[in-house]
Amino acid sequence: MDGIKEQQTWQIDFKYLQKRLPAAWQSVWSDPLRARTVVVVPSISLPPLELAKVPGSVHYEERLLSFLTLLGMAKTHVIYVTALPIPDEVISYYLQFLPGVTFSHARERLHIISLMDRSDRPLTQKILERPPVIERVKREIVNPELSYMEVYYNTDLEHELAVKLGIPIWGATEDLHYWNTKTGTREIFSCLNIAHPKGQGNVYTLKDVAQALLDIKNTIPELDRAVLKLNEGLSGIGNIVINLSDLPDNEDPSIVEDYLQNLPEDHFADVPWSVFQNILSDQGGVVEAFIQSEGRTSPTIQLFINPDGEIVIDSTHEQILGGSSSIEYKGCTLPAKREYSKILHELGLRIGKKLISLGALGPVSIDFLVLPESEFVHHEAIEGEIVKYNGCVICAIEINMRRGGTTLPLHTTKFLTGGHYDPKKGIFCTPSGHEICYVSFSNIAPPEAKGLCPNDIIDIITDAELHYNSALCSGVIFHTIGALSQYGRLGATCVAPTQEKAWRLAEETRSILKAKSKDLSWIH
Repeated sequence: MDGIKEQQTWQIDFKYLQKRLPAAWQSVWSDPLRARTVVVVPSISLPPLELAKVPGSVHYEERLLSFLTLLGMAKTHVIYVTALPIPDEVISYYLQFLPGVTFSHARERLHIISLMDRSDRPLTQKILERPPVIERVKREIVNPELSYMEVYYNTDLEHELAVKLGIPIWGATEDLHYWNTKTGTREIFSCLNIAHPKGQGNVYTLKDVAQALLDIKNTIPELDRAVLKLNEGLSGIGNIVINLSDLPDNEDPSIVEDYLQNLPEDHFADVPWSVFQNILSDQGGVVEAFIQSEGRTSPTIQLFINPDGEIVIDSTHEQILGGSSSIEYKGCTLPAKREYSKILHELGLRIGKKLISLGALGPVSIDFLVLPESEFVHHEAIEGEIVKYNGCVICAIEINMRRGGTTLPLHTTKFLTGGHYDPKKGIFCTPSGHEICYVSFSNIAPPEAKGLCPNDIIDIITDAELHYNSALCSGVIFHTIGALSQYGRLGATCVAPTQEKAWRLAEETRSILKAKSKDLSWIH
């Protein structure tokens, strides 16, 4: 009972703290020379079983290093909390991009606190378990009234930490957790009558899954596959595609349930079936029609909801998907195709207004599926009003109210170029009006590059002259550099004036990494 009262107390305190956020946010733009502190907590606050599916998840904490660009404001301090130390070479790599301030001045205002804890638990949970760390962060905060937290994933853990630190967080005053799940997303699409895959939310057991699969199979006999998604799944990892033709030819859900229960453990590449069932029973999920087409694309629109309720269209991207069923996020290109960018804007703003009514704040990403109208044959597989535009069929997939895969490349590119997304033209452009494009990958490293350390990568890109060139608005910016040595993962954003040049730059980067992994002449 005492624990419940304590939780209710900090939840009330959190809502009170959030009232300071509009003033803190406005001061960043109206008076950037005022002192403030931004506390960055890049925690992927998911259950341990879910985190264990992400190879090198601890290195995802590097994905918010783009917030070091805030040090370009001469009196802004950044406190960056991590589970493991970030190598000095990586910090120096990011600080080199700061214009207008010296390296030493920026470094003095950067405070990195590492917990030395590699375990597969959310970083925020680890911080809450360490009162000395919380006290150390509090003492480093300059001007708390104008300070705030930036997080990767916004949950009750982050809310509790915000209260203990005494600063607001980029998040909503009300608990939006449900609306940030796959089930909640489906309800928002249904409420707005926006087209989305036919299916069932709030499935927690194999019996629920079996019944949902039978409903889809009976409703759409021609449909080949359905997909089972966890409510809090990340980047498509753990989603399970099920061949409907493999199901027992029986209307009894218990027969289908037995079939699912006896699937072999190695049937699913991402996570053992038994583990998946445990996660499903804890957080729930959805079963949806899997809509496939040779010409389909997966664009996404990024919105930013300001504390004053203004919706800004921040960008559009085309997602690069992979994995066994081509549903795992591998990267993105900016911008999305112009032939349907206008309709993405319209649908995004409709959804954004609904989210504001629910209390949403900060970054929002909405994923869509676009099919050539000539290939759209399963009308029954979609619920809501089917939208056709420029020969395409547009279908909403999910909403993510958090920092995601597009955050780092977009944030970094906006900072490096001073550019912005122009919704009227559907392009990202510099202040002088020149178009900028990029291709960004969660992992661009060839297998041969595994084992390279951060200082190796920096030497290689220096030797190969791959560094981003501000004069040309072209070059490569790497991220999650620390994950390469052990996990063989290295993120990269390849910036260029056109998509074609950005793709060529990406191919060149892969080739150079492969070659330099064998030819060590770059070592001096």
